[in-house]
Amino acid sequence: AEYGRSSAGQVRMVTRSGSKEFHGAAYEYFRNSALDANSWGRNRVAATNFTAPFRYNQWGYNVSGPVSIPNVFNKNREKLFFLFSQEWVKFRQDQTTTQRVPTTLMRAGNFSELLGPNVFYGAPRTVNDPTNNQPFPNNIIPVDRQSPNGMAFLKFYPLPNINIGGANFLQVRGQPQNQLKNTVSIDYNPTANQVFRFRGNIYKYDVRNAFAGGFDFAPTALDRPNETSSLGHTWTVSPTMINDFLMTASSDHVTIAVQNVNNGYLRSRTGINYPYLFPEPKEIQDKVATVSIPNLGGIDGGPYPSRSAGPIYSLSDNFTMVKSNHTFKFGFLWERSGQNDFDQINVSGVPGGTNNQNGRFEFQDVRPGGAPGTGTGITNAAMGLFSTYAEIGPRSYTPYRGFMNEFFGQDSWRVSQKLKLELGFRGTWQTGYYKSLWGNIAYFDPSAYDPSKAAVLDRASGNVLSGERYNGVRIPGSAFPEAGKSRVPAIKGGQFDRLLDGGDSYPAKAQFNIMPRVGLAYSLTNKQVIRAGFGGFMSRPGVYDSVFLGGNPPFQPMGSVTNGSVDN
Repeated sequence: AEYGRSSAGQVRMVTRSGSKEFHGAAYEYFRNSALDANSWGRNRVAATNFTAPFRYNQWGYNVSGPVSIPNVFNKNREKLFFLFSQEWVKFRQDQTTTQRVPTTLMRAGNFSELLGPNVFYGAPRTVNDPTNNQPFPNNIIPVDRQSPNGMAFLKFYPLPNINIGGANFLQVRGQPQNQLKNTVSIDYNPTANQVFRFRGNIYKYDVRNAFAGGFDFAPTALDRPNETSSLGHTWTVSPTMINDFLMTASSDHVTIAVQNVNNGYLRSRTGINYPYLFPEPKEIQDKVATVSIPNLGGIDGGPYPSRSAGPIYSLSDNFTMVKSNHTFKFGFLWERSGQNDFDQINVSGVPGGTNNQNGRFEFQDVRPGGAPGTGTGITNAAMGLFSTYAEIGPRSYTPYRGFMNEFFGQDSWRVSQKLKLELGFRGTWQTGYYKSLWGNIAYFDPSAYDPSKAAVLDRASGNVLSGERYNGVRIPGSAFPEAGKSRVPAIKGGQFDRLLDGGDSYPAKAQFNIMPRVGLAYSLTNKQVIRAGFGGFMSRPGVYDSVFLGGNPPFQPMGSVTNGSVDN
């Protein structure tokens, strides 16, 4: 019962402290490609017929001991101690990708290679004129019928450089990773039965990914520093009673940037200039869209850049008392947590949607609803005939905050030499998910949906023709916070005041539960023990990639179009 907050398994670590004597250590561990064999795939290509470069170095040091001033302070080295350590990790490894890209002829609108056996479809495929469903002569699309943007997508791919199985492109790039861990421990014993413990950790991690979606168009660069600190006080009240108090503060930062490798993500480098649905500026205005074409590697512009930071503060106190054959424990936990989130896009994407603010095109072999097409996705792309397109409007930044309070009681009862029982409970009160300090979160309430105001869509364009666009959408609260009025464009002007639900600022009701914890251990013999237990566990929900109310309309809109032309 003393362990809560999460319903899953927990790992608890205790950091070393200093001692009366000075100690120090230094170390290094390494791995190296000089000790490795080459892979089967790399051996088949003359350009990579050698072991991929690989370097892994992990080294560090630690020092510890007493803090004293001879004949003035801590002269017996029994009151104040320290420990400091640093550890570095440098990881260097090449990544290899093999993909399928348009051929040189295809990049000019000539798809005659599809008339015979080919790596794209295996069997021959005929390219049809979508206006009359008749084959184009020799599978060549006339220049005046080619889409400027569609052809620019095909030219965005790199040129073929290999011919191995079903792949015609190979690339090798490095993926460097760096880590630094700083740890400091300070222990102070003001009296024989009291000790204060401070622990601080600063962790730095960065990695520059080699590829995104199999190419180096828009690979990410991750910077993930985090800091944790704690201050604890342990008081041995008596030989049978002890109290532990702990306060903690931590922050986890994530910044994901997009690497511009040789102008790789710039859509303008091949003349891509389709108009955006949303007129507001993008985070990277000239970043390429995500493009899906059957039997080709994907162009992945990705959902980034993004950033977030998650502050967590907690206070807890546990009291332990031993009485006869019982060990009683009681305690509480208070926690304030949240996330300053500018990463509210479902990174895995959704059907017909996008995770890329600059848009996502899907060119299918057969277009939805039997719309006119050429018969293959790649030639539909050449003519600019997309199946679906989706785009995200202005990105939302949401400062989430929530609270949780827990309390527990338990008794470890040694019934006999053979039987021990663990009897306890844990109570949890937590706010209904998280609120936004700026008021910019929204949710769907089925009870607020009015069928008479259902939105009517134009099936061809996806535009709303009539009805209530935000039917059933609700914004928690009775008024928008002042902090949000100057920061959130959708709040200005009062156009969405009608969506306020009139309640408090949390999107759900607070939850309160008391759950049992029961366990037993029974010794059958000196070599056999039966153990059993059951209990209820409450988990504090986080701000996940698939649950981010600040990423919902009207604060982060998304638009989609079915069966359109990429040029307009």
